[in-house]
Amino acid sequence: MTMKRKSGSNSADKKAEFQSNKKSKTGFLESESESESEEVNDLALEENEDDISESSFQGFDETEDDGNSEVDEYDDSKPQGAHTAQRTLLKERKISRQHGKTIQHIKSLWEKLRQKKNISSKERRELVDKIWSESNSIVEDLVLKHDSSRVVQSLLKYGDANIRRDIALQLKGSYLDLAKSSYGKYLLVKLLHYGSKETRKDIVGALHGHYRKLMKHREGVYVIEDIYREYSTVEQKRQIIREFYGSEFAVFKDAGKSKTLAEIVAGSPDKRKIVMYNLKQAISSAVSKGSSGFNIIHAAMLDYISVSNEEETREFIDLVGEQIPELVHTTEGATVASLMIAKGTAKERKTMIKSLKQFAVELIKDSPGNVVLIALFSCVDDTVLIGKSFVGEYRPQIVDLLAHTHARIPFMTLLAGRKTRYLDSAALNILKQVDEAKVNTSKKEDSARDEEVLAHFSPLLISAVSSSARTLLDSTSGTDSLTQILFNAPGDISAAVDAVAGIFEDAKARDELLSKSYVGKALRNLINDGTWSHQEKCIVKNDKRTGFKEAITPIVLNDIESWALGDGSFVVQTVLENSSGADKEKLKAAIAKLKPKLELKQETNKGCKLLIQAISK
Repeated sequence: MTMKRKSGSNSADKKAEFQSNKKSKTGFLESESESESEEVNDLALEENEDDISESSFQGFDETEDDGNSEVDEYDDSKPQGAHTAQRTLLKERKISRQHGKTIQHIKSLWEKLRQKKNISSKERRELVDKIWSESNSIVEDLVLKHDSSRVVQSLLKYGDANIRRDIALQLKGSYLDLAKSSYGKYLLVKLLHYGSKETRKDIVGALHGHYRKLMKHREGVYVIEDIYREYSTVEQKRQIIREFYGSEFAVFKDAGKSKTLAEIVAGSPDKRKIVMYNLKQAISSAVSKGSSGFNIIHAAMLDYISVSNEEETREFIDLVGEQIPELVHTTEGATVASLMIAKGTAKERKTMIKSLKQFAVELIKDSPGNVVLIALFSCVDDTVLIGKSFVGEYRPQIVDLLAHTHARIPFMTLLAGRKTRYLDSAALNILKQVDEAKVNTSKKEDSARDEEVLAHFSPLLISAVSSSARTLLDSTSGTDSLTQILFNAPGDISAAVDAVAGIFEDAKARDELLSKSYVGKALRNLINDGTWSHQEKCIVKNDKRTGFKEAITPIVLNDIESWALGDGSFVVQTVLENSSGADKEKLKAAIAKLKPKLELKQETNKGCKLLIQAISK
């Protein structure tokens, strides 16, 4: 992130701009999924000190708050002479402060250190050593100011393990203050990023008992999110979430250890009311402060909805239902969203669908997010509403979606079912929970609902193959989608079959496509009209007759030599195996004429060898 000083702006404007820029973007309501705290990470983890221009740094330097903002304020409306006098006054003030001359000299060295270009590794090491020799005794004086804090961040980045350890030792005992500081928080995240395992453990331990309060702190919330998402072990994550249960869990680290919330409330029913109350308060606070996109809040929500009773579920959905796009970009959040859909009433589901519709494309392209879409398809009995809400949203980009690694998965599960080829164990686990939770809210049979949803999407999918078969065949994902559509999409696929076969009439397109092994495999599966998969890693067990063999056979016969002697030899062999009567005899006769040429190529082309064997039978 680059923060530029604007001409004519006063210090208050600069401060407001900085506060605005540093805020984390979370969820689909503000940014795409994989970047829920992108800007904070830019400042804290992604070498942001190298991205801020020298003029920007000096701009903030000139307005450093020393309690006399009316003098420090830089006013561009003043004459040039007044500007010069003001700069001189500011410089004198800084030098007169404690360690002022040292800090100014350190910053001048830092300006060289922070450069990405025109500096060798040797020069960088020498600068680090010089800066550290001058700053190692005043680290605590540097870390809470925006400019000098950045010097220490650079030392963490470019310094060796000894320097990083010494900085951590000097700051030990100050981690909570750093977490609450506007500028110290970035240094704390740098410590987490570059520090040792021991340093991370110390920081996580030092903040124990304060996580719930820090989640309500405008600066601390970003530190806690990074600690939870990036640097905590599984047990540390559980420990952090347990603090939301109440003061007992915040004070005693081992309270509820190795137990889920369900086990805790089952073992101590008297604690249930206070635990659920505290969790709800934390969630409500996050929603009101716009922090509902944070991973740590999603984990707290998941605990809550996993044990909520009917009344608590209704209250939870009422609180979070319209915020559902903020949840779906993390695994925990996607689980919460899916359970909300599964447990929701028809009216509540309609509200959630309305909220998700405007982010339909982002939703389907996101790996956790498209599991939520599958949950919608699996739960909502009003399949007409599903069709009206999403078919139109996906129509303009349907070809790209079918070729997209993640976006195609909801369509594939509609066509082929919940296969491990498309869904990992985490997704299957979420959907298993959905199936268990929807028992009292979804009335239709699953098979009937799936057929109705697929019927709404099927014309769109078939049309995509008919119009853009060549584009789909250019990628493994697109080819797989095309094959599944021809096998499983209900409706008239004849135009789509002809479109796919027609591509191979052009010699150039044929050779380009058949050079990709996955295209040849797809053609053979289509000609076979399906074959079974090994542990669901191949797509093609189906009884539907596509008619592809009939469409491709005359095209193969028209240029049998190019097909049989090239990358299409296996395709020819498959056509021959699946033919009968006059067609088979015609193919065998055409191949027999090529036998001398096939024999010359059989050592390098196994398909040629198989063709020789086939005509010899």
